[in-house]
Amino acid sequence: MVVLGILIPLSINNWNQQRKRQNNSTRLLTVLQEDLSVNINRLKKVIYQENRPINQATTIVKFQEVYDSWEDLSKQLKKYMNELFQRPNK
Repeated sequence: MVVLGILIPLSINNWNQQRKRQNNSTRLLTVLQEDLSVNINRLKKVIYQENRPINQATTIVKFQEVYDSWEDLSKQLKKYMNELFQRPNK
């Protein structure tokens, strides 16, 4: 009887400690998942910003391949840049 009186509370305590560790692990994994998601979104924004000049340069190269002279290319680029940066009418 005395042994059971010691073993039962000890088993309950061990179970409770294990449950607390599991809950802590679950919370930690949830926080890590949220942090990773935020970091991935930030990296996507950085990659987009870093790729903009590359995409713009690619567009210029494509224009250059279409037009025979630099003068024609220059005119088209000015038109393209005006359209690109034109503010919407209010």
